[in-house]
Parts: sequence; C-alpha cells; structure tokens
Amino acid sequence: NNWLLIFIITFFIQLLIASTGAIFSPFFVLIHLYIIGLALYFNFWIAVSFLVMEIAVIFLNINLDQNLFKLVKQDFGSVLLYFASILVITPVTNLLAQKYNLKSDVLKALFRQLSSQATILEQIDDFVFTTDTNLIVLNANDAARKIINIKEDNKTITDLINLIDETGKTLTTQKLLNSLETI
Repeated sequence: NNWLLIFIITFFIQLLIASTGAIFSPFFVLIHLYIIGLALYFNFWIAVSFLVMEIAVIFLNINLDQNLFKLVKQDFGSVLLYFASILVITPVTNLLAQKYNLKSDVLKALFRQLSSQATILEQIDDFVFTTDTNLIVLNANDAARKIINIKEDNKTITDLINLIDETGKTLTTQKLLNSLETI
C-alpha cells in the first residue's frame, strides 16, 4: 500500500514538474520537500531512488523539448546549481536524521499524540466513535461498545445504528453520505 502511494505521488510530482518547465518549473521545490519526506519517513535509499528517477525524467524532458534545451544552454550555471541542490539534500537529510534521531523523535511524538487522543476517547462517558470517509467505523470508546455490539470489522454506521431522517425514514449509508456531501 505504501509503495503504491509512493508511486502515485512520485508520478504526480514528475508529471507536474515536467509539464511546467522541468528545471525552471515553479514547482521544482517539491523535489526537495519530497526527498526530505521520503528520507525521514521511509529511508535513505528510497529517497535516492526517487532522486535518480527525477533526474532521468528531467534530462529526458530537456532533451525532448527544444525550447527547454535552449533555456538550459543559456543559463547552464543555474541548472548546475539546481542539480547540486537536489543532490545534496538527500545525504544532508539522512545525516540530520541519523545525528539527531529525527525519524524516531517524529515517530515518538506522533505515537504520543495518538496515545493521548485514544486515552481521551476512552475516558469520555458519551457514545463516541470514529469513521472513515465511507462511514465505516474505525474505533469506538467503551461507552459506544456497550451500546452497540461491534463484533465484525468493516461495519458502517448504518449497519450498527438505525438512523432516521426528519421524515421518519431509515437512512441508508448512501443517503447519509449524500447528505454529508451537501454540508
């Protein structure tokens, strides 16, 4: 699942940069941000593989677009500076992540936040549960578990609770989703 997400984001960034002027694209900074994110969230080698693919796409784009090729020839110093910056960002991010344990510190902070939110959810005496965008129940507190019997995964709100609209008709998941879209 993570690999598919990485592929989609990588493809989008490469398409965006290639279609808006490659090395002269106003979105060129996305390469830097994405490499930092990959290096911190995944690892150094995934960031390097994205970097290699991005450089190949940029070189291909420059060679296929004659206008872009002329711009590169006119301002070759800037092009070298851009490439130096994206080549330096990966090892620098890796070095900082290792030296200052950024990855573990970020993950610890995220887990502390999630733990705190879970604790708050469990301490609420009211009926509380969370859902995804398709209204499938992801989590419920003890009060909610006592009222509704959640035994199976992938149950929607309407599978667990009989919801009634203002006319007295039972709401289906689709009707509820449609009404939420208009809000």
